[in-house]
Amino acid sequence: MNKLEILEKYGNDSYYVDKDTFHMGIDYRLSDGIAKRFGKFKIVLDTCTGAGFMAKAIAKYVKKVIAIDIDEAHLNQAKANAEINGVNLKIEFIKGNVLEEINSLDNIDAAFLDPDWARPGNDKKIHVH
Repeated sequence: MNKLEILEKYGNDSYYVDKDTFHMGIDYRLSDGIAKRFGKFKIVLDTCTGAGFMAKAIAKYVKKVIAIDIDEAHLNQAKANAEINGVNLKIEFIKGNVLEEINSLDNIDAAFLDPDWARPGNDKKIHVH
């Protein structure tokens, strides 16, 4: 990825992204405003976390974020990005299908839902990893 593109969208050129997670991620100028809305909650679920940009943003305002993604490569990016931003201890990462994992999660106060739809070319295939 072009470091300038990453810097413009995420405000930090040392993030780990690939073409999918770059395309799916929410611009940092929006993510912090969205994240602030979760400040009154303790535990927030981030579904389809991708490279973890929203999990990272939300973690600044809550006690704990549970970040789920079905794609192991995306989850590894999210873990690395959480560490870069110093919020890795506030995020629990789960590899799996959120529809299958949801019943095993307790004490979630709120959820950020951003399903993995934004694939290059608007390809809406489901991940099968």
